This record gives sequence, structure tokens and C-alpha cells, in this order.
Amino acid sequence: MQTNFLSQKEAELYHRMLDPKFEPADGHSTTAAFVLNQSLDKVLMIYHRKYDAWGIPGGHVEPDEALIDSVKRELLEETGLTLDAPYFDEPVSVEKLGAFDHHHYNAVFLFVARDDLPLVLNEEETRGVKWIAIEELEKEVREAHMLILYNKILNRIAQRLDMK
Repeated sequence: MQTNFLSQKEAELYHRMLDPKFEPADGHSTTAAFVLNQSLDKVLMIYHRKYDAWGIPGGHVEPDEALIDSVKRELLEETGLTLDAPYFDEPVSVEKLGAFDHHHYNAVFLFVARDDLPLVLNEEETRGVKWIAIEELEKEVREAHMLILYNKILNRIAQRLDMK
């Protein structure tokens, strides 16, 4: 069940998440968009009100919603961007993440977009939306566990794309 990006454990979790009946007792399914600009040197981030930190756009999967539809909806709601499809057919990461008193079973999909497209601030959920240079992530991302995840994703992507 090995895939191009995912470990065996991640691939198994992803396939479970694809089942519309997947309802873990300790949390719920979420999706996130890891959006790189066309030069592959910036990541699109939002400032999450809930977490009081910069992170990638994403959120809860709605009932009967496909994972890919969820990530595209969350991207639109949180940044104003409408992107047709992820860069790869599969996620670049699937994790079980702690979120306050429960877990997020999270699938992260890679998108590539122009960094001159207009962005829209979702004031209800975020305090900011901007492109952050990859070399600035360590300075901007305060959550150490998320920085580890973002670096893992970047390393996986770098193996497949010509990243500096």
C-alpha cells in the first residue's frame, strides 16, 4: 500500500479516511492545503484565530464531503483562492494531530498557484493571509510540531520537484 509520498502507516490512514463512514471516536477528519507559489519558494499561510499562529489553510471535512472537495472549499473560504486540483492525486502527508481535547485526522494536499492572485481575508476565522518565504517559515511559524510537519512536507515535495 506504499504510495509516492506516504509511509505505510499514513497510506493506511488515508485509505480509511476515504471511506465516507470513517468516524473516529477521538476526533474527526480534516484536510489542509499546502500551497506553493510557482517559483516553489513561498508557502501560502493564514493566521488562525483559533490557534493564534500562522499555518496552512484547512479545516473540518463536512458530512458526505469528499476529501478533495473539503480541501478546495477550505482553501476558498480561508484565502479566496479557487484552485482546480491538487498538484498530485494523493496527499503529501496524512497525520493524526492533537487539537485541544480531540484529534484531527488530517490529509494535506499540495497545490501550486501564482502568488500575484488576489487573496481574501476571512476575518471570522483568520487574522491574516499571506505568502511566506520558505526560508522564513522557522521565524513565522510558532508551533514547533507544525514546523516539523511543514519541513517534512517540503522535504517530500523536494524529492519530486526541482526545489532550490
